[in-house]
Amino acid sequence: MMLLRPVSRPYRTFDQMKKMLLWALALLIALLPCVSAPAEETAPEQDFAGIWADPAFDRMELVILPSEIAWPDERMGEEAGANRYVAFMTWPSSAQETTIYHIVATADGNALRYEGGMLAEYVYDQNGEPDPEDTGLLDDHGTGSFTMTEDGTLRWEDSALEQAAQMTLRRESFPSPAPEEIRAGYYRLLAGLEPGAAGASLKLAQAVTELYRFCAAHPFWAMDRDAFAQNLSAAQEALNEEEKALFAQNRGTLTEEALRLLEEQEVPGPAYTDAGLEEQITALRNDPSVRYSVEVFIFAVETLNEEP
Repeated sequence: MMLLRPVSRPYRTFDQMKKMLLWALALLIALLPCVSAPAEETAPEQDFAGIWADPAFDRMELVILPSEIAWPDERMGEEAGANRYVAFMTWPSSAQETTIYHIVATADGNALRYEGGMLAEYVYDQNGEPDPEDTGLLDDHGTGSFTMTEDGTLRWEDSALEQAAQMTLRRESFPSPAPEEIRAGYYRLLAGLEPGAAGASLKLAQAVTELYRFCAAHPFWAMDRDAFAQNLSAAQEALNEEEKALFAQNRGTLTEEALRLLEEQEVPGPAYTDAGLEEQITALRNDPSVRYSVEVFIFAVETLNEEP
């Protein structure tokens, strides 16, 4: 798979992060695609982010993310900006072979335009690692564009991928997890944390890894944000008094560690190694779509609990 790396951002205390989270929520909401809104009602530069596919091209998936979410290697050295996006196309042809296209594009009206796209064919061995003899770069000068049409689909033109012109890419719509799923996938984790107790670091590593898995299974950045907000609120309202107390006590610890692992310079640490989770959390945090999902989820929780 593509080797992905994160953005360098200064480490903050939880109080500082909370203020930053609340301030940045407005930006994140602007970045979140509203799947129910017609394309013409949203500024083009805010409407490209999403997970796109064409049913006629089986298993092909295109993920387009705001460049602010991407880490430097994912931006291929390009600067982040409000009008820039990073796109990853993955197209498996078998369990051992996948075509991957890595693109950094700039918004230009109703189109994303790019040069220097990297198209590669990955062949994996029995251990799931790329086979160096068969894995190779097909083109490192891919040039093209994604154009938003009036019906909200993307038209793709590309110099390296012949099938691109035949695709009609539609944004995938993901349902929000139900309140009980959110309660199990997030609020349940807080009950098991015991800061200061023996084994606390291992429990925290397990909880953070489970939170990342939950956010990987549910791309919160690519779903109906109103439905998600309603279900998150319902999940929290359903907590009993004991659960509310544990949530208030442990939320900061889980949030701080989850956000720490979004930083490029941070490493999981010995607790993840001891818990046998280092490989899992590394794979999860190296996926920009998962990181974006974690950020959006945490921002939503912090906003829901913002003090008047």
